[in-house]
Amino acid sequence: VANAVGAALCKVSGMVDGVFEVDAEERDSALANIELKARREAILNGADPDTIEVLEITATQLSYLKGNQTRICIKVVGDLADVHALTRELLGRSFQSRVKTWTGKLAMITTKT
Repeated sequence: VANAVGAALCKVSGMVDGVFEVDAEERDSALANIELKARREAILNGADPDTIEVLEITATQLSYLKGNQTRICIKVVGDLADVHALTRELLGRSFQSRVKTWTGKLAMITTKT
């Protein structure tokens, strides 16, 4: 039971870590765009979009590279979304009915052997 409770309460993360050319004037907009990418990754990993929050932002200027190169790492976390609701929304109910049909056929094959 404890494992099921732990899985139900888990956090889902998204992270972007890379080197970007960022001018001083564009820094805020660049960070906002990279944060958006991290949020998208968290949603693709199963996070509820309404619960996502920024966990960490790191921006380090890399003086040994040409230009305004900055290593940026942004980590976000959110609560695990209702996967079944997301599946129905993204793929539609026809997909769900096909899965039930396949599952039923598989159950019939399994019980016959």
